[in-house]
Formats: sequence, structure tokens, C-alpha cells
Amino acid sequence: MRSMLYVIALVGIVALIGIAPAHAGRHPIPVEAPVSNVVVSVHPTVKTVLVVSWSQDEAVVGGWLEFSINGGAWRASPERKLAQGPQKELVLGAPADVLVKVRIMNRFHSTPVSSAETWTATTGSLPDGL
Repeated sequence: MRSMLYVIALVGIVALIGIAPAHAGRHPIPVEAPVSNVVVSVHPTVKTVLVVSWSQDEAVVGGWLEFSINGGAWRASPERKLAQGPQKELVLGAPADVLVKVRIMNRFHSTPVSSAETWTATTGSLPDGL
């Protein structure tokens, strides 16, 4: 009986001082990155660079691209804060004439979340003589 009174008193104190779980007041973490209107294209001048543009549907504390060349390991661009709205990022380091798979990553609190889809593009050829 005495221990039950302690529990009731402790619950009352917690309620009075307003202790809440660490995640209280935060939006739930989405299952997939909130992005839309994704377009991956070959840069008009440098054919081995891909340009990825998209609409970030919700601001996030961190966002970046991940890309895979010919089905290899995933590589990442630097992480940066993303506001809601139009975004653009370059895929650098891909050789000529390869298939590149791209996904968009967002960080919610400390949790990384991937786009629901991946997109592919093939880098262009090098100019003659290179």
C-alpha cells in the first residue's frame, strides 16, 4: 500500500512539473522523405555531371543525395539543411557513359529517411579526344 502511494505521488509530481517524453511536441517521423517533382538530367555542358532537382515538401534539419554507379555502393553528397520548396543538387564523380541511380535522403531529428523511389540517368560521353 505504501509503495502504491509513492507511485501516485510521483505521477502527480511529474504532472505538476510538466515532464514529457523527449519526442513530445515533435511531428512523427515519416516513412519516406517528403519530396516530389524529382527530375534527374545530364548537365548541359559537363556530360558526366547529373543535375537533380526536386520539390522539398517539408523543411528538414538535413538532406542529401545518395547515388550508386552501375549498381555499386551508395555514395553521398554533403548533408545540408533543406527549406521547404525547390531544391537542386549535383551528382559529381561519376564516369562517362554509366548508369547512375539516385535517391533523396532527409534527416528528421536523428533519423535518416529515404525517398520512396529511386531515379536513374545515364551520364553522357566525354568529348572526342579525351
